[in-house]
Amino acid sequence: MDAAIRQAYHDGMLAECQRDHVGLWEFLLEARQLLPDADQDTTRSAALDLIRELLQSGQITAGNPTDDAREFVSWNLSVPETMERIETELAGLGRDPIGGEIVWFTTPD
Repeated sequence: MDAAIRQAYHDGMLAECQRDHVGLWEFLLEARQLLPDADQDTTRSAALDLIRELLQSGQITAGNPTDDAREFVSWNLSVPETMERIETELAGLGRDPIGGEIVWFTTPD
């Protein structure tokens, strides 16, 4: 992914997380739109790399919204543990997640 596209991806997904809770599938969808000729492994890698970067920098947190979506419950895992959980659940799913599956992201309060 070239630097300009990567920066746009970073900025766009961070802005989405600042506005609302964002699901893993949204990171994957955006990666596919930015890399239309890339295969699934490449787009997944781009999405997971960005998620890891945003988690490490403390700009986002992983977890799930409450049933009413007014609150967010963080997983309270380290970044490596979070990424391992995401990657394990994604592999177990055997397909790209759809709305509500695996994990959501938001900016810390």
